Amino acid sequence: MTNIENYVINKLKGFHVPFYLCVSGNSMVPIIKNGDRILVEPYMKNAPRPGEIIVYRKFSDHLTVHRVVNIVRLSKTRFYCETKGDNNVEADSYKVFNHEIIGTVNLKGVYKNGHG
Repeated sequence: MTNIENYVINKLKGFHVPFYLCVSGNSMVPIIKNGDRILVEPYMKNAPRPGEIIVYRKFSDHLTVHRVVNIVRLSKTRFYCETKGDNNVEADSYKVFNHEIIGTVNLKGVYKNGHG
């Protein structure tokens, strides 16, 4: 990961107000489509609930937007999420740990195909 990528991710994690991201990909169709802008509520340390859509950084080259299907508690402050794209056949093969979460998607703030 480059210094610029690290800088951007650290800034996103430090946001305390909602912000918009443009989605690239179709894993969340039909709720979120390629080109949609989504409103992200910053992650505030509380575990998301199953059914919520989260934005997270699991891979160095992109953020992912998938739905939480299960939460596994490891301690009072540590947990991981099991996730799945709505348009994907199977759940993700990896775990999303709480320190990888950027925020949750506010579905009232989705702008279809980049148009408000």
